[in-house]
Order: sequence, then C-alpha cells, then structure tokens
Amino acid sequence: MFLNKTRGAEDMVRSVAIVPVRLERRDDQVSIPINLNNRLIPARLANRWGTASINRLLLTGCPAMGHRLEPLLKEIRALETLVSDKIHDATEAMPFHFENGKPVFGLDTRRHHRTLIKRTWKFLREAPLLAILTTPVIYSLLIPISLLDLLVCVFQWICFPIYCIPVVRRADYVVLDRHRLAYLNVIERINCVYCGYANGVLAFAREVASRTEQYWCPIKHARRVNDSHDRQSWFCEYGDGDTFRREYETLRQQFDDVKAVSDNSPADATRDQE
Repeated sequence: MFLNKTRGAEDMVRSVAIVPVRLERRDDQVSIPINLNNRLIPARLANRWGTASINRLLLTGCPAMGHRLEPLLKEIRALETLVSDKIHDATEAMPFHFENGKPVFGLDTRRHHRTLIKRTWKFLREAPLLAILTTPVIYSLLIPISLLDLLVCVFQWICFPIYCIPVVRRADYVVLDRHRLAYLNVIERINCVYCGYANGVLAFAREVASRTEQYWCPIKHARRVNDSHDRQSWFCEYGDGDTFRREYETLRQQFDDVKAVSDNSPADATRDQE
C-alpha cells in the first residue's frame, strides 16, 4: 500500500512503525510502500485504495489480531485525515477565497473563465445522440435518491440518539459548489449539481449504514466483500461465537474514532456552507 504525503507530514509518517516501511522521495512528495509478507504493493494502485483496503490486507492471514489492530487503525485514520487536510489546504494556492461560505474568484479570473464557456447550443450539437436520449433515464434516479436522502436523515435523527451512536454530519458528504464555476454552461452546471448530490447522498447513506451495522451485527462475512467499509475491521470473525458474546456490547458502543475526529477537527464554516 502506498500513501502519498507532503514533506510536512513526514514526521507523522515515520511514526507509523507497524510494518516494515521504506521511504522514497519523489519531488515534493514522499511515497511509503508498506511491505506485507515481503511483497510490495504496486504504486499504480495507490490512489485506488482507502482505509478499508488497508484493513483487509492487514487482517489477511492474521487470525488473532483482535483489538491489537485498534492502535493501528487509529494511526491509519489519523494519517488519512492528515492527507485529506493537505489536499484541502492545496486549495489555498488556487485563485479564489471564501466569502460567507462561498468561493469567490478575482475579477480577472472570472473574465478568463467566461472565455472558456462552451455555449449550450454547441454543447448539445457535439453531444452524442444516444447520450442525450439517456438523459431521462439518468435523471429518473433523482426521485429514489432524494427519497433515500430523506429517509436516512429521519432514520438517524430518530434512532441514533437512542442507540448512542454519533450522528453523521450530512454536510460532510453532500457538497454542492461546482455550479458556481463561470466556465460551465447551464447543462454542465445542472449535471455537476446532480452528480455532487447523488454521490454525496450515497456516501452519506453508506456511513449511516456502516454505523448501524456495527451496532446491530458486528460480524465479518465468511466471504471477502469488495470495498467494504473500514468499520468491519473491528467486527468479530465469522463463526467466533465466544468473542461475539464476550465483546458484543463493547463493539456496539465503539465509536471513539468518530467522536475523536468530531472533537479535534476545527470548525470549518466555509466547508459546511458550500
């Protein structure tokens, strides 16, 4: 597994001494290959894998990991959060700033953006006919996605306080801001709003579902599940009834990682209002 970090994060990177690590400098970044069973995972897979994939790799062939993985997972999440913060900080180099929670470009940049816009009639003329004909099919999903959004919100508002599960902040997942870009025409702006909303709602629902699964059924599957959420790494092994009965109540309340992120992260008003 490779994680890309800036030089400012190198000290924290070096502190993650869980498995043999070798550092390689590449321009302004540090690539960290993690050696698992003397095999290095190809660098081209770096951007395709997240915490869940790391967890599954670390669990492979380690039947007695149990809670010994908790410190490792906390380190991984902290590192992943730091990567996310560095990526977000990179926006400071872009020619815009926030006013009342909205990104604002300078006058010269806005003028340049307007020269890049592709007129709607030209956009439609160049679009494949079949792509245009599929538009009703794509946008028909807006109804079930909106219903899912509503039901998931109502579900966690009612149930999570009863279960003592931290409520998922919807604003961290559903972000609508790309429609403000002046170089997009009307159709492109509508498409960006729809894509941002749909993907945000699905990511939001996935997080709510993962916390619910941890509360009601913290048991791993017998078969490998592709792209499973990272909370499953804490679940009891399939068929390990003794551990399940012994740790069930503890697992149902094990949300310290979520609480820690919420407590330690500074309030980002601009991100909430995007």
